[in-house]
Amino acid sequence: DGLPPGAALPYEVTVEADGGGGEARVWPEEGSAFPPSEIRTPSEDPAAPVRVSFGSCRWAAPPAEEKDPVGPDALDTLAR
Repeated sequence: DGLPPGAALPYEVTVEADGGGGEARVWPEEGSAFPPSEIRTPSEDPAAPVRVSFGSCRWAAPPAEEKDPVGPDALDTLAR
């Protein structure tokens, strides 16, 4: 509720720090070379197309020189 329609909004993930001493940001990683993660809200135009993509965070992609034991992930594929 309260998010503007048709917007791309950056977000971060925080978790409660050990011992209840506040929150710690865990995503995006500090100093990341990647742009901020975003969530996009639907347009107000009911005729506007909606594209949904999702994937799993079950496995981080291995370095290029290693064999990938799991195979491509939907989000790996989209990122290329």
